[in-house]
Amino acid sequence: MPLILPALPGRFHAEHLFRPRSVAVIGADSAQGALCLANLRGAGFAGSVHALRAADDLAALPAAPDLAVLACAAEAAPGTLLALAARGTFAAIALGPVPDLLAAGRAAGVRVLGPSSFGVAVPGIGLNATTGHLQPLPGRLALVSQSAALCRSVLDWSEPNGVGFSHLVGTGGNADIGFGLVLDWLSRDPGTGAILLDIRSIKDRRAFLSAARAAARLRPVVCLHAGGRLADPTGAADAVFDAVLRRAGVLRVERFADLLAAAETLTRARPARTEAAVVVTNAIGPGQLAADAAYALDIPLAKLSGPAREVLQLLLPVQSGHPGLVYAGPDAPTRIAEAASMLSAAPEIGGVVAVMAPTGPADAAGIEALVAAAPCMKVPLLACVLGETTGAAHRRRLAEAGVPSFASPELVMRGFAHLVRQRRGRAVARGLPPSAGLPLAPDPRPGRRRFRAARAGTRAGVLEGEGG
Repeated sequence: MPLILPALPGRFHAEHLFRPRSVAVIGADSAQGALCLANLRGAGFAGSVHALRAADDLAALPAAPDLAVLACAAEAAPGTLLALAARGTFAAIALGPVPDLLAAGRAAGVRVLGPSSFGVAVPGIGLNATTGHLQPLPGRLALVSQSAALCRSVLDWSEPNGVGFSHLVGTGGNADIGFGLVLDWLSRDPGTGAILLDIRSIKDRRAFLSAARAAARLRPVVCLHAGGRLADPTGAADAVFDAVLRRAGVLRVERFADLLAAAETLTRARPARTEAAVVVTNAIGPGQLAADAAYALDIPLAKLSGPAREVLQLLLPVQSGHPGLVYAGPDAPTRIAEAASMLSAAPEIGGVVAVMAPTGPADAAGIEALVAAAPCMKVPLLACVLGETTGAAHRRRLAEAGVPSFASPELVMRGFAHLVRQRRGRAVARGLPPSAGLPLAPDPRPGRRRFRAARAGTRAGVLEGEGG
């Protein structure tokens, strides 16, 4: 949890938005207010929750709430913000559309998330001040989105896939509190393992890039930018935005499915050791599909060294014909886990992708073997389990054990591609050139000459002082 300093009167503090001790819902009798109030009470929030019909009810509260949720009519919002400031509340969320929200907030001295905000959820402290239809599970994924619909969609996907959240933040119209302030908070939060961004527009580009770069140095940051091509069909503006994100160390994805795949991978898998992957499979066809996807995504398949090949041949006498595609056979379900564990020790391998096609009741033993092997592996393990009748249950079991799992060979390889791109992005953000780019060692002689001259001058000054 970020360090929380004592709040000073008359000022906004980010902890009042993300770690409030009390929340007031103003307009609790409206549809949005009733939904937010039900979510707050159903999440197990340890602080106090106040249901108010109008800003006039603030005077009856024993103390000023840390956070106010505005579910009142748009025309009542400016007056409500003024009443909040007079009572001593300087953090607010506007659930509905509010014209000129920035001007109203500044006039009152209150910082506002919105308008049309999904709200804020911090499951670890039981805070769910959102209009979501489900209670989010606690976890290490943070989602920051301008779209309430996308927040609900990711929330709906998360539970059956075993993904939990450290924060869910809906910036909405992004009129006042934007991505910069939210990222500043998340970059200091030890409970956040990865950050997903859904960006439609950026209010303060300088603040955003500074915060994004700081956050990306510490944890994976993934961005989805919808509407870029719609605004500029030539793609020029989108390409510039992509280059800026890449320089900041942010991983850009172009599909909603890739955003979910990134969430699945980056919150569970350890970083890739190298860019090369090895595919271990119980069926040649699905394994070949994964290998094809790897080449299409510019992911090299590992070339095993002599010692690794010799050990592998003892375990698997029949090979697939390509060193990066290891065929474990359908008759021994646990053999995939055994091969994956052995291959993870080879230094030339950056990660292991296990591809399993259904064979029958014995598949459960293979899944349990992967679950047991994953914590001991030295590289990330990603799994593809085909099918739905039994495959969905097996994927859920792997997800519960912290193994990223996918329904198709193409998706699992896209998941590994996120690890590779994250690895590349961090190198770019650090500004480190490849070793091949520095073929010549620096010449130390000019530095030595300057050092000797400086040392000689120092000695001369000392001698003169002693003589005087």
